[in-house]
Amino acid sequence: MSRDILSMGSKSKPPVLQVDEYLQWRKRMINFLNNQNKKVMNSVTDGPHFPHVTIAIIPLTDTNPDIPERIVARAPIQYRELDRELVERDAQALTFLIMAIPNDIFNRVDSQDSAKEILEELERKFQGSEKSIETKRN
Repeated sequence: MSRDILSMGSKSKPPVLQVDEYLQWRKRMINFLNNQNKKVMNSVTDGPHFPHVTIAIIPLTDTNPDIPERIVARAPIQYRELDRELVERDAQALTFLIMAIPNDIFNRVDSQDSAKEILEELERKFQGSEKSIETKRN
């Protein structure tokens, strides 16, 4: 397959990043993610969803120490329907981004855990700035 065909992508395959064409790839990738599911791009711009539960403060008593309010991760079995949807969307966005990055570039961003972090790292590497991602949500 030619480089041009890979860098363009298709309806089911994301465009592949070419180092010298980052800005074009970024625009194509945003369009690709929006076309997969209008909400997938929200995962990239808003960051991953971490289902959690807030445990209320436990005040000091004669038998218990004072325990401050804390947030803990929800077990997957405890996910609400919205949690499942958002976690699935995060995984989908991450998968598409990983598919769109060639191995030599992926090795530079593989320490990132979310689609948002990967795209921000690519922004820093290829645009030379740490500005935030500015995308249009549909």
